[in-house]
Amino acid sequence: MTPENLNGLEHCLRHLGFASRQGIMYDIVQHVAKGFRAFQLEFSHQFDKETIVTATLHFEREPVIRYYRFRKYKVTLQYITGLEADRSTIIYLPEVLGIGVTIQQAFNLLQGRAVYTTLYNNVDHLYNTWIKVNFGKIDRKGHYLIEPCGLPHDFNLQELLRKLPIRNFNTVKKRDSLVHSLQNGDRVFISLKGRNTHTMEIEVDVEKAALKTSTFKDSKNGDLPPATY
Repeated sequence: MTPENLNGLEHCLRHLGFASRQGIMYDIVQHVAKGFRAFQLEFSHQFDKETIVTATLHFEREPVIRYYRFRKYKVTLQYITGLEADRSTIIYLPEVLGIGVTIQQAFNLLQGRAVYTTLYNNVDHLYNTWIKVNFGKIDRKGHYLIEPCGLPHDFNLQELLRKLPIRNFNTVKKRDSLVHSLQNGDRVFISLKGRNTHTMEIEVDVEKAALKTSTFKDSKNGDLPPATY
């Protein structure tokens, strides 16, 4: 494996959120040294207290130029209580470095939230769109399918956010950060202006091309999530 190939894989893993796995680059080098044409690595992480995310990363060597690529990963959302069935999907990765669905975005997708990402038809045709898991469709191996949402072109998150009386929402940096979190599919909590402090959870509702909101009053018991914005 050339240094260029190794650096490219490291950049890709870092962008997609897998570089936190201890020893992942060492494991890649060891598999390559053994001459494997294709190999898999395992990954696991907890984004919340209720679930565990596991992923199987698929690497493959090009037949002619002997260049290794990170082709896809299978991601599974497992519920610790076992009260809900596991959910799995396949994330296919483009050959263009620096784009692709991250592991955190995959977690958000499997929890039912939409993600704004870059897709491609070929190397020369990249486009941005909202995607969501269709829990009514599976492939032959039982993986849920991911589909574009088809939101209207004039869908504007910043305009929707301006209609909410968000506390301390007067800087470009904070607005951009909030938009990025929503596009990432995160569960976002905001503090609202008013006589009494309220915490609201918001996420993108792609079916209605709007923001889905749930409002909570602050609790002295500390059992409500803190506002992040």
